[in-house]
Amino acid sequence: MRTAQRLAALGVVAAIVLSGCSNGKDSYSSAEKEESGQPLQSASISASSSVESAELAESANAGYPTLKEIAQNYNGCALEYPNMEELSVAWLYNGGEGNFCLFDVDGRVHHVFESGTYIASGFYNGMCMTSTRVMAKEDGTLFRPSYLSNDEIIIRYAKDDDGTLLWTVRREDSIEGTKAIITAWDTNGEIRFQCDTTRDEFSKMNSDTVYKDLANNDYDSIGISQAFAYCGGSVYRIRSDFYYVFMNIDTEKFFSVREPNAYLIQAEGNLMIRTMPGLRALDDDFNELPEWEAIKSRRSETPVLSEGLIYLDVRRDAGDFEDYPSGFYDVHLNQVIDLSKYNIQSIYEDEPRFINGYAVLQMKNPEGVPFWGVIKRDGTWAAEPQKGSVRYVYQTADGVLITTCEENIEQWYTYDQTGTKLDEWDRIKFDGSYGYAQDSSSGHRGICEVYNGYTYASLNSHVAKISSDGSYEYLS
Repeated sequence: MRTAQRLAALGVVAAIVLSGCSNGKDSYSSAEKEESGQPLQSASISASSSVESAELAESANAGYPTLKEIAQNYNGCALEYPNMEELSVAWLYNGGEGNFCLFDVDGRVHHVFESGTYIASGFYNGMCMTSTRVMAKEDGTLFRPSYLSNDEIIIRYAKDDDGTLLWTVRREDSIEGTKAIITAWDTNGEIRFQCDTTRDEFSKMNSDTVYKDLANNDYDSIGISQAFAYCGGSVYRIRSDFYYVFMNIDTEKFFSVREPNAYLIQAEGNLMIRTMPGLRALDDDFNELPEWEAIKSRRSETPVLSEGLIYLDVRRDAGDFEDYPSGFYDVHLNQVIDLSKYNIQSIYEDEPRFINGYAVLQMKNPEGVPFWGVIKRDGTWAAEPQKGSVRYVYQTADGVLITTCEENIEQWYTYDQTGTKLDEWDRIKFDGSYGYAQDSSSGHRGICEVYNGYTYASLNSHVAKISSDGSYEYLS
């Protein structure tokens, strides 16, 4: 579980390195400079993927200790950046201190990083990013990809819907002015997308400030970048001085907006931009959908577009002042499921959404007693309302797991999407923030991953492999 202490340390480390080592490769040791000359493809990958037969792979894996063996020296282990197809990143911790490690889907540890080396991305195509904006190989060797110039600062590395991309920023000064150049590199070290702040959409921003914001690229308390963020699909967002520029790297279309509270809700065929309390919807080319003109939310939480539906309780503050009562709507504001008879609550700060065709609803009766239930896409109940307060919702291969906690007591219960209680889960809970867990396979940085029919997540200070029926085993 990402702790406040570790986040603070990560930010300090990044700030120190960026302020003192802005000249790129010149700031590394001679050994690291030698590594930096190697192409991206030369970065070491999982040993099991480098052999052709399953028997040889099993023999190779035999040389790695298990996550359980390594975790015995720590108080707990948390899944940080899952990528079960290659290698995943875990955090081995003793209080606020600990070490990052790389492990495979079988729970074999390929490397434990030294204390003070903070991993800031998943492990993809043979490497991951550290908080000092250099890359690390499977064996922990630090390097810079050979295709990067000395003045390129790495700001993001992730596997998104469009594939694995490494993002950088550099500044270019001339007598005419300064510009920041933002580049996305593919796994072959070729430019996938590039733009700079001379575009009209950046005209209200200061190029020097944009560069500094991206170079520092601070993260909030739940690990979301403030200056540069992925929005889903092919859309990315740059933020500086309350100005926002959204970029679709497939269509090369741009959209800019200045709102102190503007941010993207989600990109799933349509972009939903919230301006508190207003809501705006745009298509992939950033054309506004006219149905959303003057739409205002009656709720303070952020709605989420998922599986084609979005939970809303809104009104139109113009024209004939239409009312759109509580329920699930499509992007054209057609109500699909009417929930106006229920007092819908958020789960922590998360609004209802559909996952695998199920939406978990937190409600209150007229006397304020909490109830929860699960509805299906056709609006019928998969699990009838029952007393309880939902704390976590996690995705499985074909449904969801719902963890509740009784008011005022530490008594945890877990249910599947049909409302069936999983007796073996009593007093067991997920590690992490309350609400909906973000699955990394959705294209966002997640704290869990559904892979080959199993959900991998942090459970009771362990990395766990969870089946759809609720059975599980600890990998750590």
